[in-house]
Amino acid sequence: MIRCTGDCRTGLCRILLQPNRPLSWRGSQLAWLLISLPALVLALGLAALGFWPILPFAGLELGLLYLAFYLSSRRQYRQERLRLTDREVIITRRAGASHSRIRLPRAWTRLQRLEGPARWHPVRIALRYRGQSTEIGAELNEHERGQLFETLRAAGIARET
Repeated sequence: MIRCTGDCRTGLCRILLQPNRPLSWRGSQLAWLLISLPALVLALGLAALGFWPILPFAGLELGLLYLAFYLSSRRQYRQERLRLTDREVIITRRAGASHSRIRLPRAWTRLQRLEGPARWHPVRIALRYRGQSTEIGAELNEHERGQLFETLRAAGIARET
């Protein structure tokens, strides 16, 4: 998801980049519970009929499913913030408690569109300064990356030739 504040046409704006969140953490827990209850009832019913070895496997399966929901939900809270000023492009990344900040001089920063090695590979976007590329929008889908590229071009970030 891309959210712009300020006027990106003049080049003074803030852009928030974050993956789409289909469910909140609470929603993920509810989905896990709705999936787990029938499986747990079935496992307990089979254990009551004498098939007790199914219980550890059912527990392991539900535990791994919970872990998958947790890791997926945790990844959804990553975000990148681009702040465009008249002198700098500031990239701030947050993933949980860790964060990093990169400052690039706006006049010398170039926008790159990196094609994948094959047609089905996603297009990547990077900002380049002094031979170093910083990829942005990695958590976005293909359409949103295209929107980001056009937004940055409209804001006056020169495209690398």
